[in-house]
Amino acid sequence: MGDLDQSLKRLIQMRPQDWLAFALRDTPVEYLGIAQIDLATEPPMQVDSFLRVRYQGAECLVDIEAQAEADTTMGWRLYKYAGRASAIFDLPVISVVLWLERHGRIPTSTHEIRMGDWLSGTWSYKSIEVYRLQAAELLALGEHGALGLLPLVPLTQDGGALEATEDAGRILQAQTSGEELASLATLLGILASRHIDRDLADMLVRRLVMSNELLETSPLYQKWAHDWLEQGLEQGRIEGERESVRRFLQARFGALSTELELAITQADRSALDAVLPHMGDESPEQLLARLTGAAPQN
Repeated sequence: MGDLDQSLKRLIQMRPQDWLAFALRDTPVEYLGIAQIDLATEPPMQVDSFLRVRYQGAECLVDIEAQAEADTTMGWRLYKYAGRASAIFDLPVISVVLWLERHGRIPTSTHEIRMGDWLSGTWSYKSIEVYRLQAAELLALGEHGALGLLPLVPLTQDGGALEATEDAGRILQAQTSGEELASLATLLGILASRHIDRDLADMLVRRLVMSNELLETSPLYQKWAHDWLEQGLEQGRIEGERESVRRFLQARFGALSTELELAITQADRSALDAVLPHMGDESPEQLLARLTGAAPQN
């Protein structure tokens, strides 16, 4: 799941009616509140709240899950979430999955519970492939008040360009203010940063909010800034280790082969840790094997 899915969970809980109208469109849905699960008395579960709604006149719960990549266990997970929530609240559950990015083949939206040839039951859920949507569709919904959907624009089929993100930002700026604008603009920036430069996304957020004081007191923005700093520091440490490995090996062997240079440039933390103890006594071929994960040659 990760930060992307958690960002979407925040969005759903900020403006639930927008998401209900989007996920269950063409059907009367009245939002009644959050059905919060007491995690102190219940075993941990992936979701900790459901939307309590009245769907076509009948009260029920709606579980909207944001999924960054294909997961063959999704149906089983939804079935388990729904079963526990239904038992706790004594209400039926509607399950919806937002598939955010194209990563593999998504499962069919009816999950079968089988033991051999025995069909114990099925669990049906609704799938929405966000990456297949057009940016214009979400922008139009945002223009008509569904502002909670606008941070999704960068994930749409044609929404990865800066122009689409700026269009979403203009709508947010025109129709929101204060903490709501800061939160929605930050989430827009978080999702946009998957396609555009992070500094550019941050500048966009600041331009939309136009209040450094508001951003400085926004927990969501501060978490984003902190996570980015931590990622930057970690990346800086890795780059430093790569350069140390490169200089040490150049001192031992002189000019390095193209393959070894590339392996050092692409090495992650685990690969660097694996090669460090052997830099003083192994051959370039053996070190290359360690950096690329191949079996070292004796």
